Amino acid sequence: MSLALLLVSVAASESRGASTRSLTAAGTWELWIIPAVLVVAVASAGWAWWLSRRRSSPQGDGSGRLPHWLQRAADAALLIDEDGRVLDANQRALTLYGYTLAEMQALGPGHLAVNRGEELIHQRTLREADDGRVIATLHRRKDGSTFDATLSGAACVTRRGACLLATVHDVSLIKAAQRKVERTRQLQLMLAQVNQAIIRAESADQIQEMVCQILVETGLFKLAWIGRLDPESAAIRPAAAAGDDHGYLDEISVYADDRAEGRGPVGAAIREARISVCNDFLAAAHTSPWHEAAAKHGLRSSIALPVRVAGQVRAVLSVYASSPNFFGEDETALLEPVAADLSFALDMLEQEKKREQAEARSVLLGTALEGAPNGILITDLHGTIEWANPAFVRASGYAADELVGKNPRLLKSGHHRSEFYTELWRTILAGQTWHGEVVNRRKNGELYVEDLTIIPVRNAAGAIRQFVAISQDITGRKGAERRVREQAALLDQASDAIVVADLNHRVSFWNRGAERLFGTSAREMLGRTLEEAFALDRDVGPTAFHDALAEPRDWRGELRSRNQAGRTMIIETSVTMLRDDHGQPTGRLCISADVTHRKALEEQFLRVQRMENLGMLAAGISHDLNNILAPMRMVGPLLRDRLSEPRDLRLLDTLESCAARGAGLVRQILGFAQGVAGEHRVVQVKHLLRDITDVIAASFPKSIVLEDEIPADLWPVNGNPTQIHQVVLNLCVNARDAMPEGGTLRLRGQNCLLDEETARTIEGARPGPWLVLQVEDTGTGIPADVLSRIWEPLFTTKAPDKGTGLGLSTVRGIVAQHQGLVTVKTEVNRGTTFSVYLPVEETAVTGTGTASPFAATAARGEQVLFVDDEASICELATAVLSRHGYRVLTARDGAEAIAQFAPRIADIALVITDLDMPTLDGAALCRVIHTLSPDTKILATSGFVQAAPPKEAFSGFLPKPFTPEKLLKIVEEALPAKRAESTGSANRA
Repeated sequence: MSLALLLVSVAASESRGASTRSLTAAGTWELWIIPAVLVVAVASAGWAWWLSRRRSSPQGDGSGRLPHWLQRAADAALLIDEDGRVLDANQRALTLYGYTLAEMQALGPGHLAVNRGEELIHQRTLREADDGRVIATLHRRKDGSTFDATLSGAACVTRRGACLLATVHDVSLIKAAQRKVERTRQLQLMLAQVNQAIIRAESADQIQEMVCQILVETGLFKLAWIGRLDPESAAIRPAAAAGDDHGYLDEISVYADDRAEGRGPVGAAIREARISVCNDFLAAAHTSPWHEAAAKHGLRSSIALPVRVAGQVRAVLSVYASSPNFFGEDETALLEPVAADLSFALDMLEQEKKREQAEARSVLLGTALEGAPNGILITDLHGTIEWANPAFVRASGYAADELVGKNPRLLKSGHHRSEFYTELWRTILAGQTWHGEVVNRRKNGELYVEDLTIIPVRNAAGAIRQFVAISQDITGRKGAERRVREQAALLDQASDAIVVADLNHRVSFWNRGAERLFGTSAREMLGRTLEEAFALDRDVGPTAFHDALAEPRDWRGELRSRNQAGRTMIIETSVTMLRDDHGQPTGRLCISADVTHRKALEEQFLRVQRMENLGMLAAGISHDLNNILAPMRMVGPLLRDRLSEPRDLRLLDTLESCAARGAGLVRQILGFAQGVAGEHRVVQVKHLLRDITDVIAASFPKSIVLEDEIPADLWPVNGNPTQIHQVVLNLCVNARDAMPEGGTLRLRGQNCLLDEETARTIEGARPGPWLVLQVEDTGTGIPADVLSRIWEPLFTTKAPDKGTGLGLSTVRGIVAQHQGLVTVKTEVNRGTTFSVYLPVEETAVTGTGTASPFAATAARGEQVLFVDDEASICELATAVLSRHGYRVLTARDGAEAIAQFAPRIADIALVITDLDMPTLDGAALCRVIHTLSPDTKILATSGFVQAAPPKEAFSGFLPKPFTPEKLLKIVEEALPAKRAESTGSANRA
């Protein structure tokens, strides 16, 4: 018995060794499955026989250990007690599970199995049964790995009690072989279904969809998709997919180039034309762009197979599995034919498509030739007519059978000399295309003119075999052109440019008006294209004009052009199609007029409108700002009498200075926006120049270095500070634009006494004192041809969106208003200097004439009603007037003011009111007060400084923000009696 069991064990061992060797040999692994199964069956039967014999001997050996000969058995033998614990195991069992005997004995019941409860049931079944049954189970090794096993055995009795003598046979290789057989069967079925689908499919899209569906449903792959290569972007875009129910393909981008998204299996398959496998998709570095999406959708391994169409890899078949290390040699070997069959099918469909397209083109070409409006004639190398289309038949008057076999000389009219035909044949026999106009004779003897093109046709060897002649009957067109020229002669004296062009856009007529407008003669322009003739500015891009020329339709619009002298013009052009008696287009009539000046005026008008709108906005802003600044300007003098610390006085000086500067900025903004010139007054230009240096430092590029020379003793001038500021700033901006790469800008101011000799060298100058303002740059300079035109309005060398041509003309105009003059010195590539001369009052030079500061006198207790909707202004005005002896009443609007005024008509000597208030504004309040008391003096105040109120309604106007000094001064002027009395008292004193 021991010998029989040993033979069975040895046979099983040999069978497993042979099976292992067979598995490594491709294509032969199926041969060992049946012998292995037989070995397992024999071994199991042997164990069952032995165990049945052991059962018939109730005591067994009684030692509680396996017999010595079982220790050497090839299969694992276990002695298990009634609780399911291992009492003993042979060497094979220890090797199979990886435990020592002591470790195995220490294990809990059924611990060797993956499912312990199920294992204990199997053990109980084997104890109770006596039929030699074999139970399939799944066991676990010490390292945690599992393996398929068969469990058999029988009950026995030892000194330790009733036990189970069990044998465990490792059948994992057999199971794997079975799974492999089943997988192979599935893949072969999949391949067969793919071939059937290719036969049934009628389009590439249908084939691709069916292949992907079969790979997922029959091949049991997780995902399959076919990507098509876009050659322009190198993107690989899905053409078909199956198994992508959750949108994996919508979340990824794949390319075929060397970017990160092109280094994965799909990109490599197309780029390198090879099969690319990745069996650990979530760990491979080259698949990192898709790790997150793949993990989300359960994709663990992939294979990408190139798909060739017309010999080139144009697509890829990409297949995914849900487990790693899925794509081995067998999977790859059976997927490769799928890609090959798909390539073959797509290639055949591509060829079929090309063949159908070629047939369609042939039919289309034949139809086009038959239906072409132009005559088409095909001859052999010697000129014998082989075919003529219906249009040629109609034009010549001959039937097709009358033309075939004849020579085209039957159409000769005698209009051309023999040299004309000799040159024609010389050209086409040399392989060149001939084009020209030919006068032929129809069958009925009538002459007609053809626009004829003859093209040589070569065979595959390059030899000329045939000629194709394409002709167009232009008899009507030639007559129309003749009539147009006759009519154009009547319009030759028109001021507008009149141009006639053929359908190829070439000029056939150019009138005197066109010569005057563009500066070119008709002889120079005839035969040129309209684009060349009109000298269109390519930077502007006359796309609409080109589109109009591409279609037989009328067009009207504006074009930017340059005349012969280089002057840019805006021409208003209308293009009208010329048609023959049958309504067919024969040419184009273009009438153009120079509207450059008109467009400039329109542009200037729009600019003025924009400035008006800006002025309205600035007026509103200035009103609010003046209301804010008014309390600041009044509070300074009120606080000055209460402060004694030098530091506090300096802070107060800063407050008053900033408030005054803010008020000045408001006036300056309003002057710029509304163009308000304002009155001339004595101006300290040095302050304006310092303001401009601040503007330049804050806004000009850092590559421009500013150097200024502003002496402290500059003479004042009589002028408008806003306009002088504008003059200098315009010149500085021009200097900046002349130095695009950077440079030095110098701003100078100097006192100058011109004698008679020096004054004669400066045009328009007179002897005497002048203030000279100079703006110098190191820029490009002004060329001589441009220098003579710089003062012209609307003239500019800047781009349309960079300049208006109004800067220097505005400078000259403002300086002229100030009785001054401007000179310019320039050198190309060295720089330019503008000098502005402003006349100086004699008193400024001699130092005579000083203004006395205003000194307010004490009031006699007159009552003043102050009306303003700003509480802070009312409060501070009350403080100022009260300190100087006035009694002050306040009101927040017109209605409240009337309520204050009505009961005190006799007491209120003066009313000061804001013009812009809610409920009842200042003008309405003035009318009501004058109705109640016509003699009451009313002063107006407002943050809107652009216009004073009517003098007949108000006794004076005080613009905001105002200082206490200005407030007191205007109040004293409005109360002459008090002022006269105060003056008399002062004189007596």
